[in-house]
Amino acid sequence: MTDETIRRERGAWLRRDLGAARASATDAQTWATRLQLSVPGVLLALAFGTSLIAIGFAGGRAHEPWAEAVFLAGWITSVVVLAVAMTSASLSDRARVTVLALQALQQSFVRWMYSPLYFAFPDELQHWRAASDILIFHHLFHPNPALPVSPGFPGLEEITTALASLSRIGIFPAGLIVAAVSHIALAGAMFYLYRRVSGNPRIAGVAAFLFALNPLHAGFDTMFIYQAPALLLGAVVLEIAVSDHGGQRQQRERATFLAAVICLAGLVVTHHVTAAFVIGTLGVVTVTFTIFRTFGPTAKRTLSLFLIGTALAIVWVSTEAQSVVDYLGKPLSTAVRGVLHFGHQSGTVALPATHGSPGAWLTVVATIVTACLVLAGVAAALWRIPTKTRLTLPRIFAGFALSYFGVLGIREFASDGAELAGRLLTFAAVFTSVTVALVLVPTWQIGERLRRFVRPAAVAVSVVIFLGATMSGWPAPWELLPGSFRVAGFESGIDRQNREAVQWFRANLGQNRRVACETSICSLAGAYAGAYPIPDEPSLYYTTAMTPSVVSLIHRRRIEYLFVDMRMSREAPVSGHFFRTASSRAGLQDPAVPLSGLTKFRGVSGIQLIYDSSQIQIYDVRELPYG
Repeated sequence: MTDETIRRERGAWLRRDLGAARASATDAQTWATRLQLSVPGVLLALAFGTSLIAIGFAGGRAHEPWAEAVFLAGWITSVVVLAVAMTSASLSDRARVTVLALQALQQSFVRWMYSPLYFAFPDELQHWRAASDILIFHHLFHPNPALPVSPGFPGLEEITTALASLSRIGIFPAGLIVAAVSHIALAGAMFYLYRRVSGNPRIAGVAAFLFALNPLHAGFDTMFIYQAPALLLGAVVLEIAVSDHGGQRQQRERATFLAAVICLAGLVVTHHVTAAFVIGTLGVVTVTFTIFRTFGPTAKRTLSLFLIGTALAIVWVSTEAQSVVDYLGKPLSTAVRGVLHFGHQSGTVALPATHGSPGAWLTVVATIVTACLVLAGVAAALWRIPTKTRLTLPRIFAGFALSYFGVLGIREFASDGAELAGRLLTFAAVFTSVTVALVLVPTWQIGERLRRFVRPAAVAVSVVIFLGATMSGWPAPWELLPGSFRVAGFESGIDRQNREAVQWFRANLGQNRRVACETSICSLAGAYAGAYPIPDEPSLYYTTAMTPSVVSLIHRRRIEYLFVDMRMSREAPVSGHFFRTASSRAGLQDPAVPLSGLTKFRGVSGIQLIYDSSQIQIYDVRELPYG
C-alpha cells in the first residue's frame, strides 16, 4: 500500500466525518450540537477560570478553608470550556491551535503564580545549579553534585543561560520564559502530530487537549526541567517523521528532514528519557510499517531518523554522558525486578496523603475510565478504520496506547512505582490521547439519538480525567495550594526559615561545602548555596546519641556541616521520607525523628553551633575528633 493511497483514504475518512458533523449540527433539539465557542470567548472564559485559581492560591496562603474549592472550580471551568471548544466541528485548524496554545499559556501562568519569586521544586533547583555553574565557570559539563547526570544533558541550561546573558534578566526569569515557550509551542506541535496520525483535525484537537490533561503536564511539564524543551523537540521529530510530504518538492522535503535531524540532535543532548522514547518510537514504527508491507517514503524516513538518532545517542553517551548508564540503569533494573515479583521486593508507597481520601477515589475512577476508553479506542482503530486502507499510523498509536496498562503495573508493583509511573504517563499519553480521541470523536455512523450525547459525554469524560490527574499528578495532593509548610514536602517543604538559613550559609561560608541534610534543605543548599549535598545518611539523625558509629560516619563521608530542622521531630514526612535511601526508593515510610536525635550535637567537643533560628540549626563538624 503506497503513501498516496493512504492519503486518499484519509481524505475519504475525513470527508465522511465532516459530513456526519454537518448533519448532526442541524439537529436543533439539543444544546450539545449548537453550542459553539469562538477564540475570544475561550480566552474570556480562561481568564475567569485563572482568576478563580488565583483567588484559591491567595486563600491557600491565608489558610482559608474555602481555598481549594475555589481553586478546583477555576480549573474545572477552564477544562469544560476547552472541551466544549475542542469538540466543536466548526473550528478551523488555526483556531484549534490557538485554543490549545491558550490552554498551555494558562498552565504556565498558573505554575508561575504558584511560586512567583524563586524555583522551589527539587528538579528545578538542580537545574538552576547547573545553569548557575555555566554562568560562573563559562563552560559546559561542570560537575553538579545536586544532579550528577545533568551536565551531560545541558540543552535546557544552554538555552537559558544564553537568554540570561543576552538580556541580563537572571536565571529565574530566563528559565520561566524558556519553560513557558517550550510548553506553549508543544501544544501546537502535538496538534500537528495528531493531525498527521489521524488525518482529522477534530480528532487531532481533542487528542492534543487530552494530552494536556495527563497528570504531570500542567505542573511538572511546565517547570524549569530538561523535559520541557525535550518534549517539544521530540514532538517535532515525530511529526516530521510520520508526515507524507505529499506534493512537496524534493528540495523542501530535504530541508524538512534536515530540520528533524537538527531537532533530534538537540533532543539527544537535552534529555535522556525523552530521547530514548522518541528513538524507540521511530524504530517500532519502522518495524510495524515493514510488517504491514507499507514500506514507502514514510517508513524510509522513520528508519533513517531512527538510525541517525541511535548513532547520535551512542556517540553522546559514550563521550559526554556516561553517567546516564548508571543513573537510569539502577531504577530501571529495580523497577523490572519489582514488576516480575509482583511488588514483593518493592512495597510501593504511592502518595500516602491521599489514601482513603476523596482524591484517591477520583484517581481510581479516572484510571478506570481512561483504561476503558483506551480499549475502546484500540477496537475503533482495528475495526472501525476500513481494513483495505491499511491506515497503519492510527493502529500503531493505538497499539502503543496499550503501554498505559504497563505503566499501571509499574505504579502498583515497582519500587518507587508512584513516581516512575507518574513520569512515564507523560509518554504513554502521546499514544493514549489520540486513541481515546477516536472514541470521543466517532467517525463511523451512529444513530442520531446516540450522537446527541457524544459531545456532552466527551466534556464529562474530560472533567473526570482532569480531576483524577489533579489528584495523582503534580503538585502533589497535599500541596495543590501554596502557603502551608509540610516537612519533607516538595514545594511545600521550602519556606522562609530554610531559605534564610541557606542564604546565610552561602553568604558566610561560600560554595563547595559538604553538608548533610534532609531532602528539602539539601535541594536548596545544592542550588542556592553551591554546596555538595549529602541527603542519604538518616542514621546521623535517627541515632539518639553521639556514638562512635556517628562520628565515624561524619569522617568517612567527609561531612563539614550539618543542617538540622527541628520540625522533623514533630511529624512524619508527608512525602514518605526525609532522606534518599534504599528504603525510601522501596517506598518504605520514614517515621518522625526522635527529638534527642536532633539535639545530640549540642555541647559535643569539636562541634560548633554556628546558626540557630529556633527551627533550623547549622553545626560545624570539621573539628570533630576521631572517636
